Amino acid sequence: VLINCGGLPRVRKQGGNSQVGALFMWMFKRHMTKGMVQSFFKSSFIKPHSPPKQLIDICHDMRRRIGRNQEAELMIQQFHTGDPESILSKVQAPTFIMWGTDNLTAVHLDADVFEHWLTNAPCMKKKYNGAGHYMFLEIPEKVNKDIKDFLNGNTNDKLRLTQRVLVANWKQV
Repeated sequence: VLINCGGLPRVRKQGGNSQVGALFMWMFKRHMTKGMVQSFFKSSFIKPHSPPKQLIDICHDMRRRIGRNQEAELMIQQFHTGDPESILSKVQAPTFIMWGTDNLTAVHLDADVFEHWLTNAPCMKKKYNGAGHYMFLEIPEKVNKDIKDFLNGNTNDKLRLTQRVLVANWKQV
């Protein structure tokens, strides 16, 4: 099951590697208040949904523990988007792609790209209208039901296999 997966290279418009983003991350790593954590998550939730208090408390508490800032900084420094196309083309297990259409972090069109790259795995894709990046927190009943249906084989008739077709004598204009 793929839910709002990261890994696609981000462009500046999506907030990827900008100077403002670097400054924000520096401040976020060193001076994070509970209000900052809430604001960070709030921007990823679509109204009427909002980040659960428990999520805010857990994330804020994790960052306040001794040593957590260094671990988080190391993780951020080592993060790279990688090459999801080559990885997804090797997947052979049935795959369920789930995405919120109002996802501001990873736009729902990324789900179409992932589906296109899953060339060796039967897959199905479902986009949730009105849900954002944290759809499993925004609409947990619906997401949980769909995952259970997929894992129990109730949606096998919706699985499709992407096949790429080579076009002979095609010239790029």
